[in-house]
Amino acid sequence: MTSYAQLMMDSDAKFSIPGDLPRSVPPHTTSMTPVRIFVDALKRMGVAYTTVLERCKIQPVLLDDPEQRLPESKVMLLWPTAADMTEDPHFGIHAGQRAHPQASSILAFLLMSSPTLRVGLERVVRFQSLMVGQKWIEIASEQSEIRVTLFPQAQWQWERHRVEMASMLLISYLNWISVVTIRPCEVRFHHVEAPPLDEYHRSFQCPVVFGAEKSCLVFTGAALDQPSRHSNPALLEMHERYAFNRLRQLEVGGVAEHVRSLLALMLEDGPKGLHELAYRMNISPRTLQRRLATENTSYNAILTEMRQELALSALERDDTPIVEIAYMTGFANPSAFSRAMHRWTGKTPLAYRSTHLRR
Repeated sequence: MTSYAQLMMDSDAKFSIPGDLPRSVPPHTTSMTPVRIFVDALKRMGVAYTTVLERCKIQPVLLDDPEQRLPESKVMLLWPTAADMTEDPHFGIHAGQRAHPQASSILAFLLMSSPTLRVGLERVVRFQSLMVGQKWIEIASEQSEIRVTLFPQAQWQWERHRVEMASMLLISYLNWISVVTIRPCEVRFHHVEAPPLDEYHRSFQCPVVFGAEKSCLVFTGAALDQPSRHSNPALLEMHERYAFNRLRQLEVGGVAEHVRSLLALMLEDGPKGLHELAYRMNISPRTLQRRLATENTSYNAILTEMRQELALSALERDDTPIVEIAYMTGFANPSAFSRAMHRWTGKTPLAYRSTHLRR
């Protein structure tokens, strides 16, 4: 797992977030954080979470990798699948009540270390793509009220259980870090209600409106201007730095690009295996293989590509003995290297060099 230290920029320098954050987080992926929170709720409700995951074609072993990202098309199935299994018409509300607020992600840390709840939510909005690649939370002021919209994208508006769980969980998080009790003055849902209606009022303890343009929680400005009990300017700066660098890491191509960068540094020193590379990345070989699979590639595919690039470059740029090039690109002997060169170029190493050597 990538540590804070690995992603921090120069810790002695004052950090300020650039105006434009990295934007190319994979848009149709979701981090493991909401899945792990969802599973925690299922465990507390006594629901067979492994069955739910498997029905959605999500391997339970992935829960051990907090930086894994899953296709949103699989994640969105979790809530209706669990609701069908439990036959609970208010599964989303009850799951939100049972999920325990915790510092389970960088977004939670940002919320906690901010001076006020409003500032914390603004930080969550800014770095929200670390959790879900598409916009899933908005905050807007309207006179003396603040509207926090959840899952504004059209494809999410009818996911009743997911929206209701997120609404309940957000209230729990705000109360977890606030010095006073926080309640919305109104809850609005885009979807229609599920009977019994009293369950909504009992759970949210405020007016609940259905058929709204978008699902949102409405708070007074005074409520969200309450201080966080965990406010810490130094930690907030550190958390912002970490969040920005995580976005930047995702922007430059994710794990596959990281692997390519490391191999480019490592290959010229001799053959490198999956285990050594995983060790350099501070993750297990199995975790590395799983992450590369989500990016539709593999260690072997990247290694082959890097070997080819390094071999061709070496043959073109100098007169390094072919046996040395074969070794540094990971081939057991010159014959194996020659066969690979023939697959790549249709020529032997010597023939390729004779026509491509840079004088």
